Amino acid sequence: MLVTGWRTGTGGRASLRRLVQCGVGVGVLLLGVLLLLSLMAERSMKDATTAEARRTESVRLAYELRQTSDDLTRMARSYVATGQPRYLTWFHEILDIRDGTAPRPEGYDQIYWDYVTDTGVRPTPFGPPVSFATLAARAGFSAEELRLLGSAKSRSDALARIEEQAFAMVHTGGSAPGSAHDRATALLYGADYLHAKAQIMEPIGQVFTLVDDRTGRETALASDRARDWSIGAIAVALLLLGGMAVFAAATRRAVIRPVLDLDDATARIAEGDHDVRAPVAGVSEISALARRFNKMAERVRARTGELELLHRVAATAHQATDLPAATREVLGLVCGHTGWKVSHAYWREGDELVPSSIWHGGSPAFRAATERTSISGGVGLPGRVLATGEPIWIPDVLRDPDFLRADAAPDLGAGLAFPVLAGDQVVAVLEFFTSRPAQRDDRLLALLADVGTQLGRVVDRVRAASALRQAAEAAESANTAKSAFLATMSHEIRTPMNAVIGMSGLLLDTELDTEQRQFAGIVRDSANSLLRLINDILDFSKIEAGRLELERAPFQVAECVAGALELVAADAAGKGIELRQVIDPGVPEALVGDVTRVRQVLLNLLSNAVKFTERGEVLVTVGARPDPDGGYEWRFAVRDTGIGIPPDRVESIFDSFTQVDASTARRYGGTGLGLAICRRLCELMDGTITAASTLGAGSTVTFTVRAAAAELASRDPVPGTPGPAGPAPVLRAVGGAGARAGTPATDQAPPPRLLVAEDHPVNQRLVLLQLAKLGYQADLVNDGVAAVAAVRRRDYDVVLMDLQMPELDGLAATRQIRARLGGRGPRIIALTANALPGDREACLAAGMDDYLSKPLDTAELARALGRWPGPAPAPDQAPDQAPTVLDPTAIADLRELVGDDPGGLSGIVEEFLSETPALLDALRTAVAGGDAGRAHRVVHTLKSLGATFGAHAMAELCQRAESYSGPPSDLAPAVAAIEAEQHRVALALARLL
Repeated sequence: MLVTGWRTGTGGRASLRRLVQCGVGVGVLLLGVLLLLSLMAERSMKDATTAEARRTESVRLAYELRQTSDDLTRMARSYVATGQPRYLTWFHEILDIRDGTAPRPEGYDQIYWDYVTDTGVRPTPFGPPVSFATLAARAGFSAEELRLLGSAKSRSDALARIEEQAFAMVHTGGSAPGSAHDRATALLYGADYLHAKAQIMEPIGQVFTLVDDRTGRETALASDRARDWSIGAIAVALLLLGGMAVFAAATRRAVIRPVLDLDDATARIAEGDHDVRAPVAGVSEISALARRFNKMAERVRARTGELELLHRVAATAHQATDLPAATREVLGLVCGHTGWKVSHAYWREGDELVPSSIWHGGSPAFRAATERTSISGGVGLPGRVLATGEPIWIPDVLRDPDFLRADAAPDLGAGLAFPVLAGDQVVAVLEFFTSRPAQRDDRLLALLADVGTQLGRVVDRVRAASALRQAAEAAESANTAKSAFLATMSHEIRTPMNAVIGMSGLLLDTELDTEQRQFAGIVRDSANSLLRLINDILDFSKIEAGRLELERAPFQVAECVAGALELVAADAAGKGIELRQVIDPGVPEALVGDVTRVRQVLLNLLSNAVKFTERGEVLVTVGARPDPDGGYEWRFAVRDTGIGIPPDRVESIFDSFTQVDASTARRYGGTGLGLAICRRLCELMDGTITAASTLGAGSTVTFTVRAAAAELASRDPVPGTPGPAGPAPVLRAVGGAGARAGTPATDQAPPPRLLVAEDHPVNQRLVLLQLAKLGYQADLVNDGVAAVAAVRRRDYDVVLMDLQMPELDGLAATRQIRARLGGRGPRIIALTANALPGDREACLAAGMDDYLSKPLDTAELARALGRWPGPAPAPDQAPDQAPTVLDPTAIADLRELVGDDPGGLSGIVEEFLSETPALLDALRTAVAGGDAGRAHRVVHTLKSLGATFGAHAMAELCQRAESYSGPPSDLAPAVAAIEAEQHRVALALARLL
């Protein structure tokens, strides 16, 4: 039936539908039978499994009956032996559970009562009461098995009554040992009792035998059935495979082979053979498909030519820079494709069409007539296209009354024109003519309409490019305006902020009563908060604009962390919070990246940790693991013991302008920008930032940075630097900012000559007061012109130069000073209220030596002046406030190191005084001779010696010289500064002898 039933197609050919129906029908039938037999076999196997499960449950219940009888005996004997009431209670509970009058424990197994008697604890919870008889009925026991189980239970119940007699004897005789206990013991251990107990086991053993026999019969029967059903399934499967083989052979001859022939013809067409024909063979449907394929191949040949034309037109339109160039080439392409001999292009100007100079063919008379004809909407062949925006076909232009140039075209036949569209607007019209009349060809008109659309894209692209240029210019203008606005606002805000912070700081240094000091402190703190807000907004704006550039330079990781801890140490000490840092073993000592941005993220996290922690500690942990690309993933974690963050707000704390809740903002302040900036900075450094928190217990914020590691010259430890367990802030002396009061006048060098160039009166007053507080005096000028003139009249050592001043700004004034004096000029320090990218670079490029941002911090100003290589004056400060040449902590450590040896310290000092002049001579020689390696080794040694005695200014100057990678000759100013600082250190050490 499978072979002959499908030969009923039309035209004597086999029908694919009948072939499929027969094959599918027989296959479905055999599959159905196979599935049924498989299900029956599976069911038989399940019956065998069910029989085993019934056996397991039956055996468990039989064991339970035997075990409960043994547990009853144990409870009775334990009670007789000890007299403890709990055994009597458990005895009755066992009976109640078995009879279904007490809750049945879950997992009621053979060791349940062993665990209870040993520990006194119930190992599992209770379930609903279920009697033993009910459980036996559910387990599927046969009638004989149930009778035997009932007999065993009855005998166990009879034995329990004997055990109750023993309980009664003990209860009557009291708790003291005596005849009652002896009788109870004899009762429970006597031969009658043991015989009765053995009688219980007899029916239970018979139950085991019956259950095993029953299970074996049921399992064997189920297995036999499963085997029979499986044999039937295998037979049907073999029959199905045979039918599939017959179906495959018939399908190959009537379907697959004709389809392969058709596929081969398709592949040859795809390779460019447009003359191929597919053989008509196979089932009726495939034969019909082959005939339709051959017809399609004919159309493909025609369409291929059209597509080639469109492709070449599109390529021309894509490469052309204007419409005339593209049109000139397209006219030739269309004429070549259609065989038409004349074509011309019109440009649209307003509501009219203007003839162009672009032609393909055409007699001189026809060209002249075209140039004389005025074309407006609806007039002539191109005018009708302009009016309608659609292609127009004229079968015979010589017989068309609307064709105005017929007299000049006796040799033309049919004509057509189509628009070039830019969007919905007609921007040009192209017309073509044949040598003979021809009827309308809609397919050709559609093709040429596509050509017009492709040409229109040239206009769209030109317009888009123009609009894009205008948009880019507008965006650049807006960005420039934004940058200028930020610079102006930064300067205008920081200028009064400089006065508020500086004056409030100076005010707090005066004699004030408690209320006045509180008011001045509020002003200073509020101004500092506003300054932090301004800095956050500027940072956020720079990041958003993509104008934040990161530096890549090696820096000490431990020093970076310690520096951040220093900045929050005062606030932490005020709250009694311990600060700690831990650097994991194996972490490289240096990271190649932007130390300023890493410290900024650390400082933000540490500030938040201290702010939201009332007691406990703040811990910074640093780790690093290698990356496959050869770098490292650096991990910084800041953990606190503060108030914590609710779980539903942890993910949102890194969003812009977001805080945990409104109450947090009111209590602790802040804008919600800090962590958002941290996230952006971490992303710029190829890292991430995450937070984990427990409300009320504290938070841990972890950020990562992907960067290379580096090896730097060994840095001597700075006394006071927090180590892995050190909470103390770092207290460094400011080198060169002044000597300790009380030093004899003979040890003091002349003070530096200072000039302040500042136009704002309040800022003038503030800078002069801050300088006076540090022990300096300065001259004052109001603008850049006066600054240049003052430097020309007098040799100043340091100039504090404001950037934005009338007449001549700070940058221009610096350039003039450097142009006149070159390297002999003063050290110029920029004072600016700007904080935008490029400000520092612009100052250094103009010739400035240092850069301070307003509001001025007195400590920062002192450090900037300390970098002047010349000597410093004795300030008017109290002795406990003046910076020192030598760190007292380092001297104390040296005294402790030498112990009771009175000559130990003096010997070390004398070695320093004798060795350093020779080292300085070697440094001058190396710099003069261009020996960079020798110079670096010498300054490294000097740096180590300076750090040993706490001469941090000297060590810092040596470190900068050691880190310099330019020509050695450029180190001459640094060598002079090191010599001056070594002279001050030598004088201070000489006083120790």
